Amino acid sequence: MPRGVSEALPAESAVMTVNELAQYFRISRVSAYKLFNTGALTPIKIGGRTMVRRADADAFLAGCPRRVPMAAA
Repeated sequence: MPRGVSEALPAESAVMTVNELAQYFRISRVSAYKLFNTGALTPIKIGGRTMVRRADADAFLAGCPRRVPMAAA
């Protein structure tokens, strides 16, 4: 399988690639790198590859506010 391309992300995987993070968050790779650049997520390097800890990604999601439905006018 080509580098950066994966099938379903195993639930027990401790780290994920930028592509896997983007797929997990349903965002683009560019948006994933923006999260790194703003300090919202901290990337790690493993064997020259940029990765993110699943625990960090889950903590980021847990800290995001839920969308509040707008009241009917």
